[in-house]
Amino acid sequence: MSQSFAKKTFKSIKGKAQKALHRGLDQHVKLAVTGLSGSGKTAFITALVKHLTTQADDKNLPFLM
Repeated sequence: MSQSFAKKTFKSIKGKAQKALHRGLDQHVKLAVTGLSGSGKTAFITALVKHLTTQADDKNLPFLM
């Protein structure tokens, strides 16, 4: 195995590991709710927020005051 190949392989593995680490530490959640008129989008979002706020503590939802 050439040294150049080993360096490229290590660099690739390092980049993938860093990407996985950043993805694992990301605390942001993005949610898209789509549907036809009257399909329950607002009811779903309302129920989701109610569930999250009643089940969570300050550590889980730090944006709530």
